[in-house]
Amino acid sequence: MATPRSRRRFLLAALGVVIGMAVGATVSLNWSSYDALTPIRDALAVHDLPTAARLLNDAAETHPGSAERALLKARYHRRMGQLRAFRQSLTLAANLGSPPEALEREQILMLAQQGQLSVSSAEVSELLAAPGDDTLEIYQAVVRGCLTTMQLGEAELFLDGWQSDYPDDPMPDYYLGLIDEHRRNWPAAATAFASAVEKGLIDQQQARRHLADALRSDHHYREAVTEYERCDQDDVGVLRGLAGCYESLRDLDAATRVYAQLLARFPEDPAALSAAGRLAARRGDHQTAAVQLARAVELNPSDMQAWHALGWTQVALGTPDVAQTAFRKAVRLSEQIQRTEHLRRRVEEQPANPTFRLQLADIFLAEGRIDDGLMWLRSVLQVDPDNAEARQALEAYSSTTEAAPAPPVTAF
Repeated sequence: MATPRSRRRFLLAALGVVIGMAVGATVSLNWSSYDALTPIRDALAVHDLPTAARLLNDAAETHPGSAERALLKARYHRRMGQLRAFRQSLTLAANLGSPPEALEREQILMLAQQGQLSVSSAEVSELLAAPGDDTLEIYQAVVRGCLTTMQLGEAELFLDGWQSDYPDDPMPDYYLGLIDEHRRNWPAAATAFASAVEKGLIDQQQARRHLADALRSDHHYREAVTEYERCDQDDVGVLRGLAGCYESLRDLDAATRVYAQLLARFPEDPAALSAAGRLAARRGDHQTAAVQLARAVELNPSDMQAWHALGWTQVALGTPDVAQTAFRKAVRLSEQIQRTEHLRRRVEEQPANPTFRLQLADIFLAEGRIDDGLMWLRSVLQVDPDNAEARQALEAYSSTTEAAPAPPVTAF
């Protein structure tokens, strides 16, 4: 039977970094480097990853042999979800003499962030028992892992502690907004995202776009327009949301202008083609609608709304056989969406039951949505570490897919 220590060695070996290479090296870090590298640690602490990246690049010239810089660079790559670069930087840190315990801690944080360690695991428990200066890093990694594997209740527990320990940190509000967004609790999501914006989340674009999306979903279209207009207009999601608000406000001319602007910048965006095509059909331009909707379903065959609108467009154009094919696809996708939503609710109701997670993984993998399917498979191992079916499925993809963590927003 594997002991916690042997299991830990197996997990850490899976990341491809050998901690042992640092053993026997001269483990002495330059404390002047610690002082000079403080701005990098400060940037990471406030989640300012662009500034951290710039400072790390500058430090490559001033501190080329610093083990601390290499370790901070590994931390940056972990936060970015860049597994290969994380491995390279951690290996460099080991070669430069970083303490083995620091290397091991960073690898455990990566595993937790990926959702490969449950919050009740011995590794996470040891981190929580002796967080040192890494309390914020532990919160961040564990919460992201919980969101990645749909352990929403566990995530909320850690977010409560995070908010208590760091009341001015905007990231817990942002993550709570993602959870409420997933649950379609739009008023709560809007409140959380607005709080993240007010507290000065570095990525204002992301927070404001989510805030606008929540307001739009809660039918506060004019307020949503205000927030979308505060965002970078080169963002495809912003333009989609803005056009959708105008359409809901029945300002079809404004919606048409924004869709035209959107397609001029992103001509192959399937969601934009779908929305623009549905608006064209609504305005009676069935020829344009047919072209845009046909391209939309070609790029994204899982777009139920596009198939449905394409069916009615083909009816208007006098091609009932083509329309029937589109309607059949729309019905099948609608049934699949209902099945998926049902399973998501069952996961929320019975988070410790792996069956519903496996079924969701099967659905997404069958659709070709590999990242989503793998996320659900990893979530199975969170609640049932010995689940043979999930392990076999993950192993089948491991040779062709790098197990880097997806950003939490995509987990939903």
